[in-house]
Amino acid sequence: MKNINHSKNSNNYAKTGVNPVRSSETVSNSKLCQTKALAKIREQQCFDALDADGIWKLSIKQYVPLLCVALHDGSGFPLELEQHCLLAAADRIYEEDPHTAELVVSQPIVLSGMDSRYYYDLNRSPEHCDQTTVFGRRVWKNDVHPLSTLAKQRHEKFYELFKVLLDKLVELYGYCLIIDIHSYNYSRIDRETPLFNLGTINYTRQEEHLFARQWQQALADIRFPGIKIPVAENDVFKGEGYLLRWLQREFPQTCLTICLDIKKIYCDEATGELYPLQFRRLTQILNKAIRSTTHIFQEGRLA
Repeated sequence: MKNINHSKNSNNYAKTGVNPVRSSETVSNSKLCQTKALAKIREQQCFDALDADGIWKLSIKQYVPLLCVALHDGSGFPLELEQHCLLAAADRIYEEDPHTAELVVSQPIVLSGMDSRYYYDLNRSPEHCDQTTVFGRRVWKNDVHPLSTLAKQRHEKFYELFKVLLDKLVELYGYCLIIDIHSYNYSRIDRETPLFNLGTINYTRQEEHLFARQWQQALADIRFPGIKIPVAENDVFKGEGYLLRWLQREFPQTCLTICLDIKKIYCDEATGELYPLQFRRLTQILNKAIRSTTHIFQEGRLA
């Protein structure tokens, strides 16, 4: 990665001459239209807001070169689609990634998708985000997405916001680390599966593989009573989603991405109901790994 400044200060983030905006300046619990959100990002303002159109939720406590993204956290689904859909809300929640944004809520910047992947899939290209089948199940009665044009427009708006945010972080720091967080159902898999799966098959740069190895080591080094922390690479998922390809195209030298799938030990797969103890432990493990790998990167050990 070129032109990265690994300056050291109390935040382990600041580029020389740049002081991250503090969380005390954050505007919370508001709805914000896309135009105003983009303006706030360009002006380096912190905020915690839900998109007025319900496409995204964004929390910026501090401008740092670390961004957590939960594409499938939401389950938004327009009422006008219900009559055309073969799957009830209870069926749809099974393949979504509930609470993935909550796992990293303490991180400085968290961006999450609020719409159901059955409405449109943010981890597929704009041309194919309006799926007619999801994990082998038919979605629409007539096998045609009734709101295809609107779905693609919402997909486009999410990535517009994402790009403006990354542009700002790269402008400030010269690079950005991205944690792409998903979850997966394991009860249907007839074998032992990892708690954490890193998808690396589409990595094209040595730095990406080095970053993934640092993540594997950080997770393997964590000891937590009552929880096994098996980590695997390209096991249940291989990191073949659109988000990584988009980042590699738009930010080929300035962004590093971890494609992370987490075993749904923290909630009921069928309903999304949280298991509080497991969720709390998993949150601690994940955030400890984020701190560890971010620190290593800041120290320049991935050179």
